[in-house]
Amino acid sequence: MSDFKDLKQDTLNFNKGTFEGGVLMEHSLSKLKAGRSILIDKDNNIIAGNKTAEVAERLGLKLRIIESTGDELIAVKRTDMSLDSKEGREMAIADNAAAAVNLCWDENNLGVAAEQFSGFNPPDWGVDLDKNTPKAKSKGEVNVGTFDTKQELTIKLTPAQYDAVIKKLEEYDKNHCVALLTILGFYGQA
Repeated sequence: MSDFKDLKQDTLNFNKGTFEGGVLMEHSLSKLKAGRSILIDKDNNIIAGNKTAEVAERLGLKLRIIESTGDELIAVKRTDMSLDSKEGREMAIADNAAAAVNLCWDENNLGVAAEQFSGFNPPDWGVDLDKNTPKAKSKGEVNVGTFDTKQELTIKLTPAQYDAVIKKLEEYDKNHCVALLTILGFYGQA
């Protein structure tokens, strides 16, 4: 076994990620555990899977490094799961949904890489920055304006988003109303 502390995040990561994608990834890894691998280089720099590694470490998953020179495809075999089960089908949808929702190209980092490396051209890989609108907000920010006790705020969330919001609120206060008002600046300092 290896240690996550041996891994180095990509300081020029091309994917900013999104709030919703992060929530989906955390929900998937906490409920179904790992399915896919990440990719690291010979010096333990993460090439692909920076956000997955962050979430997996935070959730206490173990890390195993398999060495390869790229001439073989590494398959992760889940011996505790069958495709034709609820968990198997949930894993299939979670993998695809998180990947789709969590992509938000970092135009600045792509530009830096294009300047550093001759012939590095993101459109060669299907990257169209004119269509770089994430399917979810990158920070999950909502402008609630002002409100008083006579107004009601309703937010529709998926079960995974709800769990993430409750977890975040409880970092401030076990009373969710107090926690929300604290974050909004009505009580104390957030």
